[in-house]
Amino acid sequence: MGSLFNCFDSILKSERIIYSLVSSRDFIQGNARQKEERISLRDTVLSDSFLDKLKKSIAILVPIQRLITKYQADSIPISEVLVDFGDLTKEYSTLRDQKKITNIENDYLRSLCKQRYEFLYGDSHGLAYLLDPRFIGERLSPEKRKDLENILFSFNDEIGKTRQEDYKIKIFQQYTQFVISAQAEKQSKSFRYVMLERSLKSPLQYWQTDGLAWPELQAICLRLFSLATSSASCESNFSNHGFIHSKLRNSLTQGNVEKLVYIRSNYLQFNDSAVYKSNHCGSDEGDSDCSV
Repeated sequence: MGSLFNCFDSILKSERIIYSLVSSRDFIQGNARQKEERISLRDTVLSDSFLDKLKKSIAILVPIQRLITKYQADSIPISEVLVDFGDLTKEYSTLRDQKKITNIENDYLRSLCKQRYEFLYGDSHGLAYLLDPRFIGERLSPEKRKDLENILFSFNDEIGKTRQEDYKIKIFQQYTQFVISAQAEKQSKSFRYVMLERSLKSPLQYWQTDGLAWPELQAICLRLFSLATSSASCESNFSNHGFIHSKLRNSLTQGNVEKLVYIRSNYLQFNDSAVYKSNHCGSDEGDSDCSV
């Protein structure tokens, strides 16, 4: 998606080049299928409405590109997924109000957002939104809030049945105390809340420190806010695996590969020079400065 957006942006900046390319005599080449595709592409690019459609496509892609960039970071809490999908539909409504897209296009985009959200949504997203001191489930309907609270109060998979009722009561009491405390901080715009709002303190850090007053609830929240929001970290590990287990290192045992991938993946988070090497070095193992 990022490369697509950059491609569109480049086309807008060099429209004469693309016009001359598709207008050239030798543009229609290849087999019958390729010729048919190129004829369709030429007719699309040379149409009077091409640039307007391209600008509209970019306007639609901009908020998506921003979210893709955002969720490449491992530090984004899963509670923000619900917020961002809601804001995404609002941005498309704004584009409609600005006459950049039609009502039909807006309805279609909002429907796509809803379908995608429902596809990826899990109870962990809703619970995290409910237990994030910045949100406290403020956009949830009363019915959805009750459903999530019931899940929270029944979150007792690690205790015996004889203690379930006591545990449920503790979670209920601690959750109530948390909501009262978080709402007071938010309404007063306290310094502690502002630090959360400005992302100078994460929800995970909040529960690691402030959550000490509610130990059973804290244990649940530490698990929730430690979850990765996207697959970017997994994809990064695959890249690290390819760097470690290369053609020149194909005799490494599975155990050693796992250890080296673990070291490389985690070492980058604590060493600025390692981050620099990761961002600037390729996979050429002849480069001693880029060794693990």
